[in-house]
Amino acid sequence: MRTLFTLALLLLAVPAALAQTLSGVITEAVSGDTLPGAIVEILNQPTPLGDVTDIDGRYRIALPANGRYRVLVSSQGGLRSSLFLIRVVGDRVLNVALVEAEELPEVNVVGAVGRIQATWAPVTVSGTSAVHIAEQPAAKDLAVTLAAEPSVTTYSESGHGLGYTTLRLRGFDERRLAVTINGQPMNDPEDHAVYWLNFMDLQPSIRDVEIQRGAGSAVYGTSGIGGAVNIVVDPFSVDRSVSVEGGVGAFGTRSASAEVQTGSTLGRGVRAFARVTRLASDGYRCHSWARFTRVTAGVEVIPGSDYDHRITVLGFGGPQHDALAYYGIEKAANEQESRDCADDTQRRYNYGAVSGDVERFSQPFLTASHVWSVRNGLRVEQTLYGTRGVGFFDFDGTFRSADYLRLPAGAGGIADRSAPLYDAAPGAALTFRAYVDNQRIGYLPRVVMERGTSRVVVGADLL
Repeated sequence: MRTLFTLALLLLAVPAALAQTLSGVITEAVSGDTLPGAIVEILNQPTPLGDVTDIDGRYRIALPANGRYRVLVSSQGGLRSSLFLIRVVGDRVLNVALVEAEELPEVNVVGAVGRIQATWAPVTVSGTSAVHIAEQPAAKDLAVTLAAEPSVTTYSESGHGLGYTTLRLRGFDERRLAVTINGQPMNDPEDHAVYWLNFMDLQPSIRDVEIQRGAGSAVYGTSGIGGAVNIVVDPFSVDRSVSVEGGVGAFGTRSASAEVQTGSTLGRGVRAFARVTRLASDGYRCHSWARFTRVTAGVEVIPGSDYDHRITVLGFGGPQHDALAYYGIEKAANEQESRDCADDTQRRYNYGAVSGDVERFSQPFLTASHVWSVRNGLRVEQTLYGTRGVGFFDFDGTFRSADYLRLPAGAGGIADRSAPLYDAAPGAALTFRAYVDNQRIGYLPRVVMERGTSRVVVGADLL
């Protein structure tokens, strides 16, 4: 879309004390030989944590706090990777013996974008990591970033990837997909559409995005015949920091944001986060400007000393004021690049500019979740969420007839009362204002049982 540069100013950064360590030796199970060069990773952390074993097969990782961690151990040479869920209190030793992996059929990869994930499952799943998302321009809808994934296509009504963007997965539109954020359904209850601009600027807080293609048992929330897109948001950091960012780009695009992370300074097991962003753009098409303000904030609490409970409250949203550009253009006009907004033979022309179609809207989202790790391999999760959208949008009404609008007889000298006004009364101007006031509250209880590579989820979706 544009070249967007970012100026970041780190005002304060005080790392938390790293008193806990995970260490051990990685060996080969049959021979007992140590494995130099094996990789030990701590998964699902805000910043990458891991180590590579030395010549004696030893590793050592400094951890930010006591708690439960997912540890992935992998090595070359035909050995199977191992995944562990462990609890760390103080220093912990984890010695791992890797066994030989099963031989799989040959796979030829011609080209790939993002991450390749192999799994024994009856569905096709791929993912986009936080690292990949961070490398993409921030002044775009998340749907544009996901277009780099296989079988995903997008288009933007404004022409520059900001505002109303539509995503398709294997040809299915969003009404046939299940899109969730931390398990919370993002499909509108009335039309099942997904309005990506409602969670614009959520990218810096995203940990992972998983895309499931094809019909089948839904991994997340309500099932969709075309597939599912689950967005994992976890903005909390172990480090205290304050940062300010700003950027400019083509078509009058400019943005500014400020972010605060408390780290662990609020007390044992308590972290908070807040981010405010202002984004504005003139848009690629005529009359497609946007003015967005977004606030994302939350608090995470891990009570007690056994780290078996995690309570998270997260909210995001803000007001948006933008010009609507949902009308298409003639095919022949696509070849003309002129910026003349009065010429309807140009590709940037927008019929909504004549009637001044705009909207003012705000739909904040609030989620409260509780995770209870009953024991190793058994977890109880529950999420309570809610949202309310309030605002209005103005659009052209001349496509309606005089009879439909119940205009008085003889009004405007209209002879054909059944024809649209743009034919029956050329030059007439009529604008509709539609008000929006919707709300929904839901509850998602789940029990997750894991053993080895098997995982069973039992839950409900109450709306």
